[in-house]
Order: sequence, then C-alpha cells, then structure tokens
Amino acid sequence: MGNEFIVVESGVIKCEHGGKVILKSSVPNHVIGGKKPLYDKDFLDAAIKDCPNPSTNGGPCTKVVAISSAVTETNVSNSGKNYLLRTDGCKTDKGVALILSEPGQTNSKIPVKSGGSTKDITTHALEKAKLDSKESIAKEKHRIYPLRKSSKEGLN
Repeated sequence: MGNEFIVVESGVIKCEHGGKVILKSSVPNHVIGGKKPLYDKDFLDAAIKDCPNPSTNGGPCTKVVAISSAVTETNVSNSGKNYLLRTDGCKTDKGVALILSEPGQTNSKIPVKSGGSTKDITTHALEKAKLDSKESIAKEKHRIYPLRKSSKEGLN
C-alpha cells in the first residue's frame, strides 16, 4: 500500500509536471483532525491549476480524467462510498500520472483488512523453510499425495 492515511481536502496531489490538483470533498458528516476526507469519486474530474507543461508539449493539465480501483480499499469507507487513499493508475487530461505528495493528515491510519497482509510473512517463511527434510516429514500430521500425474506438460 502506497499511503497509510486517508487523503483529506488539505492534501497535496500534483500532476507529473507539478500542477496542483484542487481537492474538494463531498463527505457530509466525517472529519479527521478537523479536515474533511475525500471519497475516491471526489477525485474524478478534479481541476488542476498552475501546470507548467508548455503548449509545445501538449499544453497544461486541466483536470483528472481517469481513476483506477487501486486508489482505495473496500474496507475504508463511509455510507457505502470508499475513501481516497492513493493515486495509483490515475491520469490527467494530458495522459500523465498523478503523484500524492502529502495526504494532508496524520491522525487516522487506515485499518488493515481482516486477516491482514501475510505476503511478507509467507515469503520469509518459505525462504527459510527446509522442505521434505527428514525433520519436517517426521513432524507432519498429514501429507498430500497426487492420485495421478497431471495432464499438463512439465508438471508431475
């Protein structure tokens, strides 16, 4: 996850050229440290000001035209709408990416999904594991054996 805080109206998001996205929240009843958070949909069509991209290179960026599902998590929501957490996969009208410089708050960390992320733990455990050693086989309660060979080439 690229950001551990919900983005609020005072957050700083810029286009690759340096133009600042104007953030306006539609959240009616929730504040974080006195600041209104943004829904992911609030980010779509947000205006961009002061983009220095020269007209010879396509002109300045003027608004956010595309967002992706990677900007939020389904468990970080209010009233059935998801909060904005990051800008991965978002584009301006000139086709450039958007960069989250500052979420605007440091009061409320994003909750971890039930079960949490086990990717790092699992990877670390697999790297250290000694598979099919005499000790690991002796400690096993159950072992799975295939009933027949796979029909796919290269797999047994």
